[in-house]
Amino acid sequence: MADCLKPFGQLTNGAMVHRVDISNGPMAASFLTYGARLYHISLAGSPNLTVSTNNLTEYETDKAYYGPIIAPVVNRISSAAATINGTTHQFETNQDGQHSLHSGQAGTQYRIWAVEHLSQDSVTFNLSLDHGVGGFPGQRELSVTYTLTENALDVSISATTDRPTIFNPALHGYWDLNAGTAGTSQQLRLPAAHYLPTDNHGIPTGELLKRDTQAITIENDAHRSEVIDHNYCYTDGYGLRAVLTGQTGRSLELYADTPGLQVYTGAPVGIALEPQSWPNAPNTPNFPSIALAPGEMFRQKSSYRLKGMDGEG
Repeated sequence: MADCLKPFGQLTNGAMVHRVDISNGPMAASFLTYGARLYHISLAGSPNLTVSTNNLTEYETDKAYYGPIIAPVVNRISSAAATINGTTHQFETNQDGQHSLHSGQAGTQYRIWAVEHLSQDSVTFNLSLDHGVGGFPGQRELSVTYTLTENALDVSISATTDRPTIFNPALHGYWDLNAGTAGTSQQLRLPAAHYLPTDNHGIPTGELLKRDTQAITIENDAHRSEVIDHNYCYTDGYGLRAVLTGQTGRSLELYADTPGLQVYTGAPVGIALEPQSWPNAPNTPNFPSIALAPGEMFRQKSSYRLKGMDGEG
């Protein structure tokens, strides 16, 4: 196993980060042990179609959310607090000095994951989260498996806990089907009839609003005039969540079993597509629950199906 781990770099605390490569012929993908992070993916020899950096220090700071598994709770928790099994828990206030975003420094995006299993076309990462870290209760055991199947990257996340807790993970991947080509754009179609409006802190207001399902054009431009940062709502179990199309003839179809998909276009390049449950659910009674109890197994699955002129899927 160790022979298959390629050194990538060293964190500021001295911990080593390794890269893991898998392939199935037409597709190839690479991951980092830091955050169980999607680092590179290509179809039939294409350039990298996810946004990443070679600078490990950037992953510790401003690019922390480029491609990792974020848990225990992705997205926002208002006032950085939630009541779990009758007890109020306080979390890190890392957004606007009052709210929690992506679990703060306790998030799994800042952890070294262990490689539990590795084959030619699949890799499984494991991570333990201690009770109380970041204010979140429970000794939690996490696992994520990435598998290449034909033209798709399949992602399976599972977790258990020994105490009542809250859990809402996501692969926070950024996608650029034009592979960084300046002056290009991507078309995003979201087959969701509703979305969650937010306040000026990005916290959902609790409303559920209808939306126009017309495709959205997102320019490959560091100065985008309008930034999307909303969760889109689904009720169909496992199904299509988004279709992204580039100007190169490539497309991405995202399928997931989550009730929500967070879309974020505020980065200079790429579009973040994050399958997850609805943000701030513990503080919004009408939202789907993200409670996880002892004896339960959390499971989430998604599939990123790539097609394009470099090789039809």
